[in-house]
Amino acid sequence: MKKITKNTFLVSITLMLFIGLLTNAQSQSGIFNSNSSEIHFEENAARKSPILTAPLIGQIDHKNSGNPKWAFKIRSLNSRKHYDAETEEIKAVKTAEKLRHEKYEMPFERNTSAVTPLIGNSFEANWMINGTPSDNAMAISNGGIIVTANNDGVAYYNTSGSLLYFDFWDDFFNDPALTSSIFDPRVYYDFVQDRFILVALHGNTAATSKLLICFSKSNNPTTVGWWYYNLPGNPLAAPNNNCWFDFPNIGISNQELFISGNLFNTGGAFNQAVVYQIVKSNGYNGAPILTNQIWSVLSNTPFTAFGLVPVSSAMGTNFSPGIYLISNKSGGDNRIRKWRISGSIISNPVMTVSTITASPYSPAGDASQLGTTALLDNGDCRIQNAFILDDKIHYVFHGDVGLGWNGIYYHRLDAVTNAIQQFALGQAGTFDLAYPAVVAYTNSVNDKSVMIALLRSGSTIFPEVRVVNCDDIGTFSTMTLVKQGETFANLLATNPSRWGDYTGISRRHAGATQGRIWLAGSYGANITFPLTVNTWKTWIAEVFSNPGPVAIEENNNTETSLSIFPNPVYDMFTLEFMLDQREEISIVLSDLNGRTIKLFYKDTPKTGLNRISFHKGDLPAATYLLTVKNNKEILWNEKIVVVN
Repeated sequence: MKKITKNTFLVSITLMLFIGLLTNAQSQSGIFNSNSSEIHFEENAARKSPILTAPLIGQIDHKNSGNPKWAFKIRSLNSRKHYDAETEEIKAVKTAEKLRHEKYEMPFERNTSAVTPLIGNSFEANWMINGTPSDNAMAISNGGIIVTANNDGVAYYNTSGSLLYFDFWDDFFNDPALTSSIFDPRVYYDFVQDRFILVALHGNTAATSKLLICFSKSNNPTTVGWWYYNLPGNPLAAPNNNCWFDFPNIGISNQELFISGNLFNTGGAFNQAVVYQIVKSNGYNGAPILTNQIWSVLSNTPFTAFGLVPVSSAMGTNFSPGIYLISNKSGGDNRIRKWRISGSIISNPVMTVSTITASPYSPAGDASQLGTTALLDNGDCRIQNAFILDDKIHYVFHGDVGLGWNGIYYHRLDAVTNAIQQFALGQAGTFDLAYPAVVAYTNSVNDKSVMIALLRSGSTIFPEVRVVNCDDIGTFSTMTLVKQGETFANLLATNPSRWGDYTGISRRHAGATQGRIWLAGSYGANITFPLTVNTWKTWIAEVFSNPGPVAIEENNNTETSLSIFPNPVYDMFTLEFMLDQREEISIVLSDLNGRTIKLFYKDTPKTGLNRISFHKGDLPAATYLLTVKNNKEILWNEKIVVVN
């Protein structure tokens, strides 16, 4: 008989919790627990180093365009497991279980009162030629400069999708001291200082591990470049001095940059989590030294400190002094850990930690994809990213939402009272939702609305990018397709193939009433030159909503469905929809500002399946919204793309 472990018991609890929730709906949200309690608190939860300094390495000015572009990259043809053996065992059981419960019909997504995300400008960006996963990261300035990075390199675009700059990492840094692979990029835009911060890692041994840290000299690195520093990725004294640094997360306060991550020994075993606390002004000014200190020996009670995520402010006014960090147990549990660094380096800060009860969570099985038996690695259920607004810490991760299927967990933790609101979104039985990223979608501290970018895959679709809104009261909108996958992804011919590990998201603070959201996610694609098949491309998109004429209203007709094809539209396009009762409807085409372009149809079609065809006429190439409504409500809003 197989031994029943604590984690096996947790898997069972989690499955029972969600089976009832997801039996009658493919897409569902719910508040599971809003009165969590603090069960453990530590006043001195970590050890801080003396104040340290690191020298300025140099400048990255993009003026070496005449130098050879080597496009150097080392890749392993084996997919390294990025979770422990216990998690791997849980995932193997759940993968087998979910494949026995796989469905092949498309799930019905009911329209809700939450605003449905609309897609503005969007375009193809970074490719993955030299390996997997993508590890997407991106940020956008108020001026509209986009810095987007993946494990191959970094690119800058404007909001129209014009490429301003690209280089592979080796050519970007152009540093002869960097002789190993460069990976796991992170990008952040500092709204207050109007600058970018770029962090990447170098090397996977104690001798080569470094944190490469760049501060843009202005709000447009295309013109003046970056100041460049590095910190040791093997920062501790014996017996912990044979480690390398991985899985970085970054956040900022008014004064400082925080970089968290995990140390692993040369055999790949986890050693401990650490946090670097760095004075930002040194980096922005290109000072000869970068002042910093390191937090280590973090509390491992009641479970190991792993994968801490710094929590930056949502609205541009940075949190200060110090910072919150948030973590969970990557292999599953029913607790969350809230960390707090109490102040800046010069104030002799301390680190505290509170452990707070939550609903159970656990890793899911791996994801299917169309066209191959190779699965996509859903990873574990560590927290992906977070922000704070009005003392509420918003964070997301993915995990099992029923029968081993991966879905999105979104929590709001009150930093003062420790009360948690917990929501979940899943399509158990059909699609896996993975690698979420969350950002505030509001200009009011009293509104808790967010946009969540995510990746989706299943046996009937190629890996794709989607976005969903969750409103102030915790209602999820219909998910919006950002970019459809073009092929399955299995560049290294492994099973499972790496997916994620991150999705990029950023708020453009200037401009529209609620801000405009930009995201960067990976989708399955082929590259023509250099020929690379079954790999990942990045799609960048602007996301917003229109609360006026194009707002999605409650849809009480649960028997309806609609499709538009072809989409994109080149000349003729066809609209198919199902009605369960005869009623007058109108079909209206509008632009994304809600302005009516054309009333196509106003009449009473028959019940059942209806097909109506239209010609695009003289419509300019753009994205439009097609609305079908009756005399009482909007039945559908569907985005169509017209191509000339």
